[in-house]
Amino acid sequence: MFRLYHSNKLDVLKGILAHIIRQQPLSNPFESEKVLVQSPGMAQWLKLELAKDFGICANVNFPLPASFIWQTFVDLLPDVPERSAFNKDAMAWQIIKLLPNYLDDDVFDELSQYLNDDEPLKLYQLAYKIADIFDQYLVYRPQWIEAWQQGDFATCRDKPWQGILWQRLFEVVTQSGQSHYHRANLYEHLIEALEKPNAKSHLPPRIFVFGISALPPKYLQALKMMSSHIDIHFFLNNPCQHYWGDIVDERWLAKLSKRQFKQLNVKDYSEKTATHNQPQLLSDTQFNAMGELAVGNPLLASMGKLGRDNLALLLELEAQEIDAYVPSEQASLLDLINDDILELQDSTFIPRTKEQLSGDNPRRTISRQDDSISIHSCHSPMREVEVLRDQILAMLAQDPELTPKDIVVMMPDVNAYSPYIQAVFSHRHHYIDFSISDRSAAQEFPILLSFMSLMSLTQLRKGASELFSLLEVPAIMARFELDTKHIESLKRWIDESGIRQGLGDEGVYTNSWLFGLNRMFKGYSHHESDPLSNIDIELWQNILAYPESVGLAAENLGQLSYFVELISRYSQDLHGDKTIAQWRELIEAMLAQFYHASIENDNELSIIHQALESLEQELALADYHATISHDVLFAHLSGKLDAGSSSQRFLAGKLNFCTLMPMRSVPFKVVCILGMNDGVYPRSIAPIGFDLMANNHQKGDRSRRDDDRYLFLEAMLSAQQKLYISYCGRSIKDNSERCPSVLINELTDYISLSYRLDGDDELSPQECGKRIIDKLICQHPLTPFSSSYYQEDRTYFSYQRDWLGALEHHQIDDNLSQQSLTMLLDNTDLSIEQLTRFVKHPAQYFFNQRLGIYFSDEDGELSDSEPFSPDGLVSYDVKQRLLAGYIHSAQSNTQSYIRGMGVLPHAHFADLFLDDQQQVMSPLAQQIKPYIKHPSTDIEVDIVIEAHGQRFNLQGWLKGHYDQKTLIRYKPGKANAKFFVECYVQFLCYCAVTHQQHVQMRIFAQDGHWLFNAIDADDAKMRLAELITCYVDGLSRPLPLALQSGWKYIQMRYHEETGELLDDEKSLDKAHRAFKERYNSNMRMAGEGEDPYLQRCMTSASFDGLSQESQRQMFDLALAILLPVRRLLETTNDD
Repeated sequence: MFRLYHSNKLDVLKGILAHIIRQQPLSNPFESEKVLVQSPGMAQWLKLELAKDFGICANVNFPLPASFIWQTFVDLLPDVPERSAFNKDAMAWQIIKLLPNYLDDDVFDELSQYLNDDEPLKLYQLAYKIADIFDQYLVYRPQWIEAWQQGDFATCRDKPWQGILWQRLFEVVTQSGQSHYHRANLYEHLIEALEKPNAKSHLPPRIFVFGISALPPKYLQALKMMSSHIDIHFFLNNPCQHYWGDIVDERWLAKLSKRQFKQLNVKDYSEKTATHNQPQLLSDTQFNAMGELAVGNPLLASMGKLGRDNLALLLELEAQEIDAYVPSEQASLLDLINDDILELQDSTFIPRTKEQLSGDNPRRTISRQDDSISIHSCHSPMREVEVLRDQILAMLAQDPELTPKDIVVMMPDVNAYSPYIQAVFSHRHHYIDFSISDRSAAQEFPILLSFMSLMSLTQLRKGASELFSLLEVPAIMARFELDTKHIESLKRWIDESGIRQGLGDEGVYTNSWLFGLNRMFKGYSHHESDPLSNIDIELWQNILAYPESVGLAAENLGQLSYFVELISRYSQDLHGDKTIAQWRELIEAMLAQFYHASIENDNELSIIHQALESLEQELALADYHATISHDVLFAHLSGKLDAGSSSQRFLAGKLNFCTLMPMRSVPFKVVCILGMNDGVYPRSIAPIGFDLMANNHQKGDRSRRDDDRYLFLEAMLSAQQKLYISYCGRSIKDNSERCPSVLINELTDYISLSYRLDGDDELSPQECGKRIIDKLICQHPLTPFSSSYYQEDRTYFSYQRDWLGALEHHQIDDNLSQQSLTMLLDNTDLSIEQLTRFVKHPAQYFFNQRLGIYFSDEDGELSDSEPFSPDGLVSYDVKQRLLAGYIHSAQSNTQSYIRGMGVLPHAHFADLFLDDQQQVMSPLAQQIKPYIKHPSTDIEVDIVIEAHGQRFNLQGWLKGHYDQKTLIRYKPGKANAKFFVECYVQFLCYCAVTHQQHVQMRIFAQDGHWLFNAIDADDAKMRLAELITCYVDGLSRPLPLALQSGWKYIQMRYHEETGELLDDEKSLDKAHRAFKERYNSNMRMAGEGEDPYLQRCMTSASFDGLSQESQRQMFDLALAILLPVRRLLETTNDD
């Protein structure tokens, strides 16, 4: 007996299933129940629900339909193998063998043009496409397959090569001694087998088919045939209690009306006229005369095509039907829509006449507090997940009975959202226990990603970041006995030694791994001095030693070298074609050499071993013994490892994140759907050009777009209390509007035309529709810290207290520099370097030294590009070394050293770059040379400075002291405020310790020559005391000194002759404008206001955005610190 149970509630169907099992137990207690389901997720839900009813769910099997049907063939028919030689993978390898033999045939001209370059990868990809099409034919067009085997190619007249290829494929498989059975020819044999007296003994006592949205017609026929021997209980989740097998979408009716209109030869026909006059073209009477055509409920008609076709196929079986429909108990918007679908009712009201416009509005009223359906428009996937978290926290707070396991969050591609989910929901505050299902194995297990990178070594450039990212994988790191500290050191070594790309054995040595490793080994075995301190250096074999790879750290160098050696070896071994046995041996050896053996690692590596074993079995099944190219093997393994993970964490008692997939829509109190963007969902896959089913659609055929539409409908119906939808409705770049999925538009259109908010009785239908949509869709701000989330208006809200604290602080005091921390100055020892760093950037010094905060990206990514054009820092370093070489007449050695650093462009471009820099540095060196004829000495500074009521020990060394009276400082660029301030601090220390009247400091740069003339020791100490007082103040609060802007400000007010500041209005105005120009950004350069440390002190990166108090504070700081420097600085024209 075939029984068909209808219900709009899955839990009702589950109750009926449990009742049957309880009331009609199997006679054999050791016999297992068979429940066919469409997905493991449905099986998991059923297990949990049956366990609630029975206390335990045991001895119940949940096979998938395809595997169950095939196993039935195996049990009933002789010689049916456990695994068919006509499965998709085996057929693909058979086609790879066969297809090249037919490419000279004119019939195969379409394929030969594509394969004319004899590329193995293209043949593999094409073979898999063909095998996939044949696999679909076996299920949905078995009559074609049977005809082709008999030589009848009428059904493939446009593509005759398909019939010929299948015929030959069938012959090869059967001639090799394998079974001739496949899914297309087994059904006829099944009929004969079921007629045998002992047929029932090979069937299970009964079969339950639960909640499957669609089955191929042949599967249904097989079940119907079995129902003559056993009971088949088919539980159909049917959203509508009336027959809806003939309802059609309005868009289809519009197309039909256009065709009818054309057939009537109506003059001046236009598409616009046909659309607007549709009710006159096809009346209800015409629909019935044409075969009961009707729209019914627009949502069901538009989204339910898959279920409609499945229902029609089921009803053709003439099963005994049992209805168990349950209307909604509530009156929420979600329940009203579900009831409309249940009753096949169209509640939309579109006024078409003056009477309808002026009459009563028949649209039903919903409460303004109704939040059963909510739609959220965000700017990015990250914002979608952030908003979702706050909304879920609010739901949990409002409903004490709601738990995370009652909520499911679905999205078109969980892999795309997985990083955002982990980042947002792993936050320690308001933590919600969650699980992510359906991620690909490659994304879930880092080892698999690293394995695919190893497999692609033949294609990689071996860039610094590419290979280092492999070394960072924990399993690889452990294999080479490295830890995170070692990795941090090696990353710095790789960068500083000049490694960029290439192993060094491809003909390009500079910036290769061999180049960098040679520098490191040279540094370990032969330490060399920096030419800035020792110009007379000569390089051994043109290898410049890298100075950091010394001592015990050299052990890490050995591991790095071994790692690169293995990379080089397998880069060669992975080339070429090999048999599967040779590939497996090579890959298993590679895995053993790169990955640390542990239980966790071995579990992940077993996925790779299983993929290789599976491929070996497929090839054996296809009798394929030829070699396989690396590209083909890589593509095959990549496809297998990118498939969904075998781990199943759906319904694990946590907040569930998963992909929108068939029958994943089990009942939940709250259903959330993310990523409902236009063009993303419903997903649309263009049919393959040679798919004969594409233009020959039949009931029961699968379509990704129709599947997705029905999935959305199922998700909507499975929500018991709330339906939450979000999409990216605004561009994160320019805030431009983005369209949501067409499914959201259809849902909102239905709501706006069917319902109105309470209190809107007097409004026009159009205004009613607009107001309910405005209430339904929430437009969220771009950032999670928007002040909109922390207003009394509860439209927007956030559970992130961190942002609230920042906003409250912002409202109380917008100037961080006005607040201070408790002064902690236990150590009064102060180095010259510390004082200099503070004076150059007090705000940065506060964040770095007092708070331990660094805003610069010191841990940046490794570069994979050779230095085509050295950046500013590299150019500065090169010029500094060239200048030192010119000054000490050691240009040749200096150039060799610079080339050995690996910072220059390759080949002739390095010569051009060095020539340009030398032309700039040579004149500067000629200015400096007359003042450094004698060797320099170093001066020790160790003085006591009284400041801030304490005695500070100022210590350090001053280099570049010549002739016992002159400090020489030079810069291979233009002088700026930072350079002058650094020189000033050193000169004060020099004067404080020498007590001489004729000492001086000479300062050289590309744009001038300056002097600091002697001041007495007491004056120098007093000036140092003033700086140290600022230093003490700057340790308790950040001082917003904008050094470059402040220097411009002083330059505009400073009178060269008197050394005083100009206070007239014109001078002050010029000074203010000069400060503003340097502080603000423009098209040419970033302003000083963009400095990340100053931004934390001040409220705006724009000068005009600062308060007058903040502006005055910055001026005062500039005067206090920089004016003494300017007054002491003298310009000289000495040669």
